[in-house]
Amino acid sequence: MLLHVRNAKYFFNQKKAGHKGLNLSTKNMQQIHLLTKILFNLIVLLSTSLLAVAQDSITPLSLEEALNQATERGFEIQIANQDAEAAKAGLTQSNASFLPQIYFEEMAVNTNDPIGVFGIKLRQGVITNADFNPVILNNPDAESNFTSKFQLNQPVFNPDAFMQRSAAKYMYKSAQDRQKVAIEYTRLKVKEVYYRLVVLDEQIKVVENFLKTVQAIRDQAKDYFDQGIINKADYLNAEVQVLSTQKDVLEVKNYRDTTNDQLLILLGITDYQTIQPTDLINIESLDDYSSITFNGENSTLSALENQVRASESKLKSSRFKFIPKLNVFGSYDYNASSLFGTDESSYTIGASLRWDLFQGMKNIGEIAKHKAEYKRAEIIYQQKMLEMNTESEMIKRSINEAIISLELSNLVVEQSIEDVRIRNDRYLQGLEKTTDLLQSESQLLNHKLKTLQAQFSYLNAVANLEFILEIKL
Repeated sequence: MLLHVRNAKYFFNQKKAGHKGLNLSTKNMQQIHLLTKILFNLIVLLSTSLLAVAQDSITPLSLEEALNQATERGFEIQIANQDAEAAKAGLTQSNASFLPQIYFEEMAVNTNDPIGVFGIKLRQGVITNADFNPVILNNPDAESNFTSKFQLNQPVFNPDAFMQRSAAKYMYKSAQDRQKVAIEYTRLKVKEVYYRLVVLDEQIKVVENFLKTVQAIRDQAKDYFDQGIINKADYLNAEVQVLSTQKDVLEVKNYRDTTNDQLLILLGITDYQTIQPTDLINIESLDDYSSITFNGENSTLSALENQVRASESKLKSSRFKFIPKLNVFGSYDYNASSLFGTDESSYTIGASLRWDLFQGMKNIGEIAKHKAEYKRAEIIYQQKMLEMNTESEMIKRSINEAIISLELSNLVVEQSIEDVRIRNDRYLQGLEKTTDLLQSESQLLNHKLKTLQAQFSYLNAVANLEFILEIKL
């Protein structure tokens, strides 16, 4: 909007200067300038209001609150919940393998077919001696019939359907395990992003403090340069360092915003908020957890194991299709000349023994398919178990590395602080170059950042180990 106001002012000036047809008086010009000033003030006021609103959108959040909110609203968890509901519905659907099926049907027909007409009259119980007249039998008038039918089919012995129900049961168990995995994995990612957000806030403080330091050095170097104590190259080096640090501050802040967006997605928050972590990094003790071993039991492997069992049940189901099936059925019919009539009734009961001897290689192909799926599920399970065991060992090694890095970084930071103090004293006495002092300050900055990174690596590695072992360390 400010750009538009300036363009408007430029437009009026150009019109006044270049077009004789437009004659603007001094009073008109004063009114235009006044309007421009009012619009500018309104824009400033609006920008200030928007800034205040943005500041109001800052949401303080502890790690525990973030974990609870992600568990309740996380998108991945919601998806896993719906998968579990679908698997549960599949299990309910498989009850058809032993529960009865009951139907009601209303059917209407109209025909002049001789056999059809005679059958309708017979069902309605209206047959008379005149109906046996050959002329009427051969050329009857059209008749209508309405049949109200109740039918029940009761499965008795369907081994393939029983195995399909078993497969549905294992698929539901697998979906329940994936629910747990989704919850634990979401909590893991929340911890990782939350820790990174805390570290980035600390990095911003460190880099901004460094920026203040190099700006002070730059100002001091400017005085020395004006006094002829140092050359222009030393002064420009300090100026370059300031600009470079300003760029670093911007990059860290941008990364902080990106990390904030990632956390919002994990928490299931659709409106933009700036999350302000209230929990700081607090490492009470550095444990290497070398003695802990992976026992091969967690929700991820349990989900895969149930998928293996489901595939095995599907394979058995396809094989059982070569076994005969036994079912019973019964129906009760009402036949009348009007809709939903109950003039005459009849019933039918029976049993069906069916044996599918050959269906054009369909059953054989289905067995081969389910056998391959079963083997595939077994291979995936074995592969995942090996991967998780290897990953747990790798994480434990990462924890040990993070411990060493953290201890080393703390010592190096202490040494760098002392080095900066000494060089700064020498610099003030004119015994140290600006370049050397800036280099010393840069080294201190890097060591502080490495310390923060080592803290993040340690906490993140512990969180990953907790995820695999499904225990609280």
